[in-house]
Amino acid sequence: MKSGIALLAVAALAGCARAAARPDEGAAAFDRTVADDRLALLCDPARFRLSLRHRADAASLDASYPQRRLIDPETLVARFPNHAGEAQYQGGLVRYETCGPFVVRLEGDFLNPNMAGEQGAIEPFAAVRIWADNRMLYPSNERGAMRLAACDSTLPIWRECPADYAIRIDLAYRPEAERVAIREWALVEDVLNESRGDRTIERRSEMQALLSLWWSRAHPQEPRTDRARPPPR
Repeated sequence: MKSGIALLAVAALAGCARAAARPDEGAAAFDRTVADDRLALLCDPARFRLSLRHRADAASLDASYPQRRLIDPETLVARFPNHAGEAQYQGGLVRYETCGPFVVRLEGDFLNPNMAGEQGAIEPFAAVRIWADNRMLYPSNERGAMRLAACDSTLPIWRECPADYAIRIDLAYRPEAERVAIREWALVEDVLNESRGDRTIERRSEMQALLSLWWSRAHPQEPRTDRARPPPR
């Protein structure tokens, strides 16, 4: 009887272990779904490379990254009815993703909590912050977060456009310099006058990142085999 109970306990523990492993297994996959209403997180954990795209379009199918995860911005906001019973954004929800040493904090954001108000019908998006080794690496703007969305500099509701907006964010660690190279692309649209066209702005910067211990753990040095052998006695 005791042996049977022990076997059931072992089976239960094994089942819990498999259930706990499933999220990591799914996160490590390269999701090839194309969906304009999702954002894409591309990750190269071995080389400490990370890319965030505001649209999981065909261009985000970058095979140089072994992992690709899709996130629905709608899951990052809380909706509740207001006094009139109409749906309204009440606040942002927070989600964390990891990629090598990077910790990505995604929080739901929106232009207008009143979905029937000015530009309120525009879908919510993610506000991004990125840490490494318990130190905030990105961004360095006054808002303290980068909005992963396109913007319109002619409308006041898109405050700080394009400084606080980006449609793509790339981070790549340079181990020889212990710095992270950052590239951003911002898309400025003209919602009211489409004839003016869109314009894309690229920004580049670097940030010190003392990740040598993380790098050495991910890339352990192989033992040397060219050392001279001791002379025979």
